[in-house]
Amino acid sequence: MSRLDFTVASADGIDDLDPVELDQLAVGSPALYRADLARLEMAQLGRGSDVGYLSARTGDGRCAGLVPWYAVHPPFDESVDPVSLFGSPPDVRQLLLAGSPGRSVNFLAVGADADEPGRLRVVDQLVDELKLAARALGARFILFPHLTAGQTRLLGPLLPGPIASNSQQKAVLPVRWSSFDEYVSWLPHGRRAAVRSERRRFLQSDVVIREHPLDDVTEEMAPLLAQTESRYGRDLTPDQMELYLATIAAFHGDNASVLAVWRGEQPVAFALLIDGGSTWDVRAWGRDYSLPGDDALYFNILFYEPIIRAAERGVGLLDFGTGSLRSKALRGCDLEELTTVLLEVDGG
Repeated sequence: MSRLDFTVASADGIDDLDPVELDQLAVGSPALYRADLARLEMAQLGRGSDVGYLSARTGDGRCAGLVPWYAVHPPFDESVDPVSLFGSPPDVRQLLLAGSPGRSVNFLAVGADADEPGRLRVVDQLVDELKLAARALGARFILFPHLTAGQTRLLGPLLPGPIASNSQQKAVLPVRWSSFDEYVSWLPHGRRAAVRSERRRFLQSDVVIREHPLDDVTEEMAPLLAQTESRYGRDLTPDQMELYLATIAAFHGDNASVLAVWRGEQPVAFALLIDGGSTWDVRAWGRDYSLPGDDALYFNILFYEPIIRAAERGVGLLDFGTGSLRSKALRGCDLEELTTVLLEVDGG
């Protein structure tokens, strides 16, 4: 496939994309991919951002690549703020975010049946089209947030002049066992006693854990999520968190569930799971910090309960995201590199 064997089309919204196109991309779950893009699109439009999609198509109409973009203005979210990420870049008054609006994975994707040279040519053309979109919007810079190693490999040869880059990590856990006991036995010998103790304290406590469809418990879980956000310096109200959870429920439907810890009729903590088929994403955590408790609650609801259920249901991978990486690594997670790159549109 030469560089001229495909064309790039633009779309203003996810509804303008043929669902069949997404089935042709190298993404784990096309349904989850589309639901996430739809949810992010709604959120960004609500913040006053411009949103668009660029899709590369082969001569026979197959989708060879896709990248969403989001045009944002200051004040930037810290996850995409060039000053927070890079220190002192040139004055940035507008950004074109390529693949992700921040606080999410990067959704740049290529065709599932393309070889490596073909994928490079597709991404090359998509980057050229992103530059055109940025110029049309008056943005001098394109930011590619949270690129995986595979995405970075495809973009690397095309970005000879990035003016800044930043790396962080996320934690993933391949599910290699069929039970919790097998998981514990798989851990390094020095970690097993602590994990068994955390599990035992949780099981001997006065709480119970139940699994719910997210749509059934958004109101009950929202105050817990607001407490966790506040603990990490983000001043968000229960009403805002309920809207956030309700939006996820609306777009993900039965694939969004909650593992909730209850003390009597009172919710104590929860973890949000998104079922992507072979992969589960652990998306959020909330807790009532006014109640007594210990770290066993945190580790059980966020790690051990998802591990037990994933092993029982044949899930291949748990994605625990960024943050608290040491705790996740101690419990067996692999750490994957995520790279964020700032590119000057006319810099190379």
